[in-house]
Amino acid sequence: DREMQAYAPDWDVTKDDYRHFTIDLSHAATSRTDALGMVDRMGDRLGHVHLADGKGSAKDEHLVPGRGNQPCAEVLEHLTRTG
Repeated sequence: DREMQAYAPDWDVTKDDYRHFTIDLSHAATSRTDALGMVDRMGDRLGHVHLADGKGSAKDEHLVPGRGNQPCAEVLEHLTRTG
């Protein structure tokens, strides 16, 4: 059986030597990635936040924050605490 996946679930971009990152919470939902953990691993290399929610479907939903299952508020609180 073959399965189509929108994003590689085992690929952790934070292990690569990129200078800056963008976290897109809708993409994190689609790839079923722990967004808060990824934000933490990105640390001071996080340059942009795309604050859009998602429910984890294969469709990149870009929902209004609070209408999906992503930790939108928690990500913002984390960034407020850590800079």
